[in-house]
Amino acid sequence: MNTEIETYLSIIKAEMLAEYIDTIDRNFIKEVVLRAGGKDFEIDEVLKHPSVKEIDEDLFYIKTSTS
Repeated sequence: MNTEIETYLSIIKAEMLAEYIDTIDRNFIKEVVLRAGGKDFEIDEVLKHPSVKEIDEDLFYIKTSTS
């Protein structure tokens, strides 16, 4: 499962770079995970990943290799 979480994070990071955005909300993460074939419980696993930093209740920052 950890490989799937890493895959979701890679997709999220790529979309963030393409959109030139630094932070994302919970709905964006949910949309990406579900669109990639993930399950609802995997959204929480993504949010618990060490590279995901919670800014506030619904806003997150994902550390990239360049940040």
